[in-house]
Amino acid sequence: MTDENANIDTIEEQTAQVPERDATAGNADRGRRPRRDTKAEAIKYRHQLRETEAERDRVSARFDAAAEQLYRQTVESMCSQQNYKLIHPEDFKMFTGKEAKDYMNDDGELDVREVQADFDRLAEQRPELFRKQIGTPKPDPSMGQGLDSYGSPTWADAFRS
Repeated sequence: MTDENANIDTIEEQTAQVPERDATAGNADRGRRPRRDTKAEAIKYRHQLRETEAERDRVSARFDAAAEQLYRQTVESMCSQQNYKLIHPEDFKMFTGKEAKDYMNDDGELDVREVQADFDRLAEQRPELFRKQIGTPKPDPSMGQGLDSYGSPTWADAFRS
């Protein structure tokens, strides 16, 4: 139990033992709660506020981590799908000056079009950061296998040697 919780419990116990003042007694506190109830209630609300703030910070940190991961995966995907490849994907963040949260829209989704536009703009402005993707030739399965170019070996081919 934390010190705040202990303080709340002891204050609540003390206020439970204090008798209610008579509203007809004519004193200055007519119709008001005792000061200790107010103090205990304030402590309770401050405690709830701190718990809520801590939860908000945890959720915000999780969201930021997920957004960063999605952003990084999107940039890496763009690097592999384009006809030009960013040599170091981390350069994208450095040269655009934007973080993952800058690409998030109001719904909490990554704006891929904006990332693509910045990717294309960076390719135009800083071509030295990119390497042209050269299409690789498709391998011919019959080459290097000693087979004829018509297909796979037959049982007759296995007994020829």
